[in-house]
Amino acid sequence: MNIWLRRIAILLFLLLLLLIAGTVLQASGDGAPPPIVSVATTIKYSNGDYRGNIDNNGNRNGHGEYAWTDGRVYLGHYKDGLRNGKGKFTWPNGDVYVGEFLDDFRNGKGKYTWTDGRVYDGDWLAGKIHGKGKFTWPNGDVYDGEFLDDLRSGKGKYTWTDGRVYYGDWLADKMHGKGKYTWANGDVYVGEYKDNLKNGKGKYTWANGDVYDGEFLDGLRNGLGAQTGKWKARRYEGEWSNNKMHGKGAVSWFWNLIEVKGEWKNGWLTSIVRVGVDIGIGVVALANRLVHVICSYHYFGFHHVLVLAVWTILWEFLLRDLKGAKSNKEPTDGVGIIHVERDGTGDTDLVVRLNSDHNHCGICYQAFTTDTESTDQTSLNLLPVMGACGHYFCRGCIIASQYMVAPNGAMGCPKCNRANQFDPENLVHHRMLIDLLTRARNIGAVPADEEA
Repeated sequence: MNIWLRRIAILLFLLLLLLIAGTVLQASGDGAPPPIVSVATTIKYSNGDYRGNIDNNGNRNGHGEYAWTDGRVYLGHYKDGLRNGKGKFTWPNGDVYVGEFLDDFRNGKGKYTWTDGRVYDGDWLAGKIHGKGKFTWPNGDVYDGEFLDDLRSGKGKYTWTDGRVYYGDWLADKMHGKGKYTWANGDVYVGEYKDNLKNGKGKYTWANGDVYDGEFLDGLRNGLGAQTGKWKARRYEGEWSNNKMHGKGAVSWFWNLIEVKGEWKNGWLTSIVRVGVDIGIGVVALANRLVHVICSYHYFGFHHVLVLAVWTILWEFLLRDLKGAKSNKEPTDGVGIIHVERDGTGDTDLVVRLNSDHNHCGICYQAFTTDTESTDQTSLNLLPVMGACGHYFCRGCIIASQYMVAPNGAMGCPKCNRANQFDPENLVHHRMLIDLLTRARNIGAVPADEEA
């Protein structure tokens, strides 16, 4: 028993010695980091004053404020004498940055506010806007997306205050790559961009339902493309130059029922290569739509009968005109018919019948003239001119319709009342009608609806 008590006493004594030795070593400071002075310290430098914490080596460490003699002020965290961590930097002109720093650079998350109203809130790298963020301009424009070296680069969305929106690729502050641009009026473009302009393949959809699908160059329709009208009743497919049909192309009406192939120049058909009528396609297209309407209900009501009756009447008129147009018989009584040869073989694909509506103005009912080179003002005033809506009248009646002039100088259409259809300073002659009337009159034709 006494032996065990002595052994325990010896162990306790040894433990006490070890405890004393460890305390002495710790007090000597051997291997311990230098303590940081936590009291407020003011140090004057040649370019400003520092108030804050420093370490034993005199480096700024911890929280502090540095005020430069030129007016700049930093309030935040330091490490090893450099701005590191969260802080606020204010410039003499009023610019302010609040966010993270790394080795004296804006780095990480932060918000920069310029005195002119610009604001950026997002990622920073080595003092530059880099990564994802949101940039707001004084006028209300907003960009939300990716940045590279202070420039919009990558994916991003730009919203203008007037309602326009672009979402897509950016490069060096410009729309570049694939994207979608939406206008305030409802127009939409989806396709390729280069240097802020539509370049490459794209699809432009107007608010009125028209669609262009094809190639662009420097923001304009250039190259190969197809433009389809609302309900697909009219379609042009071919070559384009500066937003105008230019080169080889084909225009079709009524779901490819009638097709004209030829050469175009600055939006005008200059020569016809082939004119064709495909009744089969037209019948299928019209029947398809009619069946779709009828079959969308579980019963055949009165309104379906009415729709069917209207379509039947319209189709009978169309068939009657097509049968007359398809006839290869030479005119014997002066009917206004023009034959168009197919590929120079002498065979006829279509004949065009002109009625009195094509022959005279719908306002003054005087016959159109066809000599565009005439020096007689009366003759020039009777030339047919066409509006953007497709309706046409004599030049004199359009000039006389001054009551329809809008504040921007453009004129509305007297028939459909659409605004901005005619430009009084640059009226467009209906060259196709002029050509058809000239050819019909050269063979002694009279309007088809005046046949005996």
